[in-house]
Amino acid sequence: MRHPGARGRVALPSVGRMQMRRLGDSGLAVSVVGLGTNNFGMKLDLEQSREVLDAALDEGITLIDTADAYGESEERIGQCSGPGATTW
Repeated sequence: MRHPGARGRVALPSVGRMQMRRLGDSGLAVSVVGLGTNNFGMKLDLEQSREVLDAALDEGITLIDTADAYGESEERIGQCSGPGATTW
């Protein structure tokens, strides 16, 4: 199946209902919708962050936006995806 704007490229499959796109020339495929994590560790505690990440995964989101400026967001993601995690 070809996407109309794909210029000869084969379209990527969906993950559940989520469409996927190539991330530049990296060869990676990511969801067209991303999850911003700037509230992790600032407004959301660990359990709330885990609930948001789990819901995003359930919807097929694979693109997670984080940055050093987001406070503890990277640590929270690590805690949710580290040893013992069944996903991420």
